Amino acid sequence: MYEENERFLDRLVVEVADLEFLKKRQEHERTLYFLSLSYGVKDVYIQKTVEIRLPINELPDGNLYVFTPDEGFGYSKSTQEDGTLKIDELPNGYYSEGTLEETISKIIERAKRAASNQKPNSIWAFFYDYPSKQIVSEILMQSGFHLMEIRSLNVPGFGIVKSYRYVD
Repeated sequence: MYEENERFLDRLVVEVADLEFLKKRQEHERTLYFLSLSYGVKDVYIQKTVEIRLPINELPDGNLYVFTPDEGFGYSKSTQEDGTLKIDELPNGYYSEGTLEETISKIIERAKRAASNQKPNSIWAFFYDYPSKQIVSEILMQSGFHLMEIRSLNVPGFGIVKSYRYVD
């Protein structure tokens, strides 16, 4: 499932963050140092990256997630009446601290509720790096989700980033 030229969000997020202490690091170290920031700081820059750099208008409204190897960041995408996109963090009751385990647990809980109402549940996932993709894909598949669709999104000045749609 790994493609040699596949791009992930790591370099894009670091570019958007544009933090001085990251600039002082070697280029290959910056993405790892970003992961050492607090959850709240990472959330701000990941959401900003989703809002200003990803062409998410190509995805349907609903929940989307960005996963790092240890954490999950959940957002709700909606198209307003005037056609503008709105990205909000998922409410605190949905997930709060963002650990990978907690985020996936909430996704599974939501899937079970949807299944009890006989509604399909799907999520769109973006990955910070290859280890994130490997870890999360395995956990979701073991939890009854299936990879349904992969969309290639062209990010101007960066290249293609893939979004993965999982359904339960």
